[in-house]
Amino acid sequence: MNLPRFSVFEAIVFAFKTVIDNIRLFFFAGLAKLGFFFSLFLVFSLFSINIIKKLWVQWPSFVALFKSPSIEVFKSSAQQLWTNISGPLSQYIVIFSIFAIIAFVLGIGIYLGFIRIVLKLHDTGSSSVKLLFSCFGLIPKTLLSMILYMIMVGVGMSLFIIPGIYLMFRGMFFPFFIVDRNAGIVDSIQKSFAITKGQVWQLFALLLVAPLIFQFGPAVILVIAPFMTTAQVYAYRKLA
Repeated sequence: MNLPRFSVFEAIVFAFKTVIDNIRLFFFAGLAKLGFFFSLFLVFSLFSINIIKKLWVQWPSFVALFKSPSIEVFKSSAQQLWTNISGPLSQYIVIFSIFAIIAFVLGIGIYLGFIRIVLKLHDTGSSSVKLLFSCFGLIPKTLLSMILYMIMVGVGMSLFIIPGIYLMFRGMFFPFFIVDRNAGIVDSIQKSFAITKGQVWQLFALLLVAPLIFQFGPAVILVIAPFMTTAQVYAYRKLA
């Protein structure tokens, strides 16, 4: 039985051509992502501004701490400073942690939306930035699949690393199956394993292109940041 295969060279050429031909789409998609997370940052700032003010008020005390004339004064001043900042600092850490979790979870939805953008671009030749925000409903199952995937890869990494790398490549397309076929938590990983059989070296070669490209500097990264997802979509379509 001949397994489906893909050409690494053709995937790279397709990715470059697609990104260049649709640079406006990718630019506005990137702008939308930045705007989305900047909005989250502003909301976080509004929630934490009063706490930051309380901490900032203690800055002179912090500076004076290092001008203490003796160890005893230093210890006393440090204890008083900690008493003053421990409450606001704890509140800030809690708020920051909550928003970090929210940003991570919503970031998964944004990534899935970007996959959908590129899938449609591959299939029809056109796509829309609006699709970037179309996959938030898929976040729960993706998060659970991701946890299962990371556990699997983590166990493999503990067995002399190479098995973990192998499992990482075999399961890498699970988000694509969730977006494209609404596959289930376990089913998405199983389907990824099915299509990547015998393809690990090719996938390794494909993903090796990214760090080589990034050596050219930040300006190039901004232009071809969507390159890897586009190349992966090409491989996914060829294999699936």
